[in-house]
Amino acid sequence: MIVVTDLLRRPIDEGAKVTTYNFLKQLKTYNANATVVSINGDSSFEFVDNHYYLNKLLLNLSFFKDISQYNDNSILYIPEASATFFSFIRAKLLYLFTGKDVYVLSLQPRTYRPISRALIKVIPPKLIITPSNTTGRYFSKLGIKSKVLPLGVDDSKYYEFNAVVRKELRSKYKIQQGRIVLLHVGHVQHSRNLQWMVRVKEILPKIEIIIVGSTYNQDDKKLYENLLNKGIRVIREYSPNMEEIYNLADYYIFPVVRNDGVIGTPLSVLEAMACNLPVITTRFGSLPDVFKEDECFHYVKSSEEIVSILKKSKSINCNNIEKIKPFTWDAIAVRLVEMVE
Repeated sequence: MIVVTDLLRRPIDEGAKVTTYNFLKQLKTYNANATVVSINGDSSFEFVDNHYYLNKLLLNLSFFKDISQYNDNSILYIPEASATFFSFIRAKLLYLFTGKDVYVLSLQPRTYRPISRALIKVIPPKLIITPSNTTGRYFSKLGIKSKVLPLGVDDSKYYEFNAVVRKELRSKYKIQQGRIVLLHVGHVQHSRNLQWMVRVKEILPKIEIIIVGSTYNQDDKKLYENLLNKGIRVIREYSPNMEEIYNLADYYIFPVVRNDGVIGTPLSVLEAMACNLPVITTRFGSLPDVFKEDECFHYVKSSEEIVSILKKSKSINCNNIEKIKPFTWDAIAVRLVEMVE
């Protein structure tokens, strides 16, 4: 297999980059003969075989010639922008100039205007792989062959700490012992529906809410300032020790409803589950495909429902750590390779 991607850039701090990094690291362990080609990224990754700086359409005869000379007949293309219209064009160019079958891993849901839909039907890849059944059905209706593959979690990094260490973490991060802590991990953007977190704080002011994420533009900065004014703690800098922050929390909250808010399988939910946190989430992406609702995994439609769950909260033996075992990155890498090869 030949993997072509433009997602290998440091820091590995958001879903698409985390997915690509972990998949390729496991791929090289599982299939040492696989070839990884990085486009316009960081050449320092140990599993990258070749690195190119190319234009947006990848139009470079030397690049296509190099790819053509590899013995593998399959190319897995992982585009940064997921399955946009131009991602389909790039995939078609890879096929035309190399003669190899091209598979596309689409990490984020997309929709298309009528003209784009008509053109995409003419230039489909061999297969499009997507994390959720809903997105898979959407591509199938367009006449594009698709398969569904949920994403994974690094269970060597994310796991449940013992009670003594969790208490020490509360002191390290200056959080009052005994206070209920809600956590959300993701960029501080309006697309993340963080207003729900504000509403929860207004109704339950004694609860500590922590959001870990960065801001991009002026609107996001206004949202950031509003969160602070409401008493919500925002950690904006990249944290290499996210497993600590998961383990100091009592609940993980995922309020996202918009498809452009995050990739099809929100990795932060999987990471929280690996740390055995109870989860309160919307029915986003692939989550309803693989996780059923129970006393430590709740689906909600409003901030009021979040408040209702928190008011009724009681001590439970959470088993989310057991649910996540089939979704380690090594297992996902094996399944992805089988789909392509």
